[in-house]
Amino acid sequence: MDPAALLRLPSEILDQILALLDSHEDIVSFALTNRECSQIAIPRHTEYRVLRIRHSYPQIWAHLAERTDLASFITHIHITDKQTLSFTERKPSTLVPPLDTRGATDEPTRIQHMCKAIDNMTSLRSFVWEFNLKHRPTLRSEHEDAILRALGGKKTLEYLALLGPFGTHVLPFSHDPGSRMYPV
Repeated sequence: MDPAALLRLPSEILDQILALLDSHEDIVSFALTNRECSQIAIPRHTEYRVLRIRHSYPQIWAHLAERTDLASFITHIHITDKQTLSFTERKPSTLVPPLDTRGATDEPTRIQHMCKAIDNMTSLRSFVWEFNLKHRPTLRSEHEDAILRALGGKKTLEYLALLGPFGTHVLPFSHDPGSRMYPV
């Protein structure tokens, strides 16, 4: 196939083709081919594959809740607490609007955006939520449950890890042998 013919494909098809590339190096190689390839791949495919964050970043979750097209490229999420310093963050920045501090997002809205963003992540394969502090990872147990329910609907999810004080609100196995109270 003529390389120029590839670039004549509709952008939706090019996005689907690039979404099949697993390695960041392959995406960058495509982007380095020429200016047109660079405009297709950067930042849509270079910044929107892996989300590794140590903070709640409400603006990122709101952005991914709105931008279904970009959220659909996310394949891996790893969230940890602010205290985990041996963690390298990787998050989109180029297309994310800045946080409006006057109307800073409250926790219920952030969780709603997070659940919507997860729903938009049609390629999500792994989700790691690591919380090394003693208190629960969300302000309310309903928030934790909502996130896990959103993850429960992901048919592409291959790996889920919860590390820390999750499910502290759940009844013990003797009271809920079918584990119906916790959405994992």
